[in-house]
Amino acid sequence: MVPYCIVQSQQLDLAVERVNNCRQSGCHIALPSIARDVGFVFICPGRYEEKHGRPCAGQTGVMLDAALSLLVMRMPKLFPDAGRYQYLITNAWPQVEYRAKTNRGVPLISEISRRENVEGLYQEIKSLRNIVACGNLAHHTVKLCRQMFALEASVAYVTHTSRPALGYPSNANLHTRLEKWATSVVEQLDSETQ
Repeated sequence: MVPYCIVQSQQLDLAVERVNNCRQSGCHIALPSIARDVGFVFICPGRYEEKHGRPCAGQTGVMLDAALSLLVMRMPKLFPDAGRYQYLITNAWPQVEYRAKTNRGVPLISEISRRENVEGLYQEIKSLRNIVACGNLAHHTVKLCRQMFALEASVAYVTHTSRPALGYPSNANLHTRLEKWATSVVEQLDSETQ
C-alpha cells in the first residue's frame, strides 16, 4: 500500500500540472488588443468557452456586453468600449468545468485557493488598476491575490453575469437587473479610487 502522504503529493502535482496547462491553453483568458486599466475575473470556463476557445463565450458574455453598454455611459474613461473582448477577461480557475465533462459546474474552493492557482491569476491581473470580480469564487481568489501577493488594484465585487446568478430575470426585468449590476461596479470602483 502506498503511504497517504505520497498519494496526496502525487495528486497535488497533477493538480499543479493541470492548472499550469490550462493557464496556457487560452479558453480561460482573453487579452485585449489595447491595454486597458480595467479587466474582469470570472469563475471558470465552461462548455461554450471550450467550444469557442475564449472566455465569456456564451450567455455570460452576452450579459457582460449588455452591462458594459451601461458602464460605457456611466464611466466612459474607465470603460471606453462596450465590447467585452476589448478588456482583459480571465477566470479564477483556468480549467474547463461543466457537468458532462467534469461532473460539476465550478471548482472547489480548496482548488482555487492553492498557491499555484492564485499566483497564476495574480500574474494575469497584476498590471490592472481596476478589476471587476464576478461571482463568489472570483471574489475569493482575487482577495487571495491581495493577501498573498499584495495586489494593488481597486476591485468591484459583483455577481456573475450568468442568468442564474442574476436571478433568472425575465426579458422585461433584465435591463433593471443589469442596471443594478452596473451601479454596483460604479459605486465600488468610485469609492476605491477616491
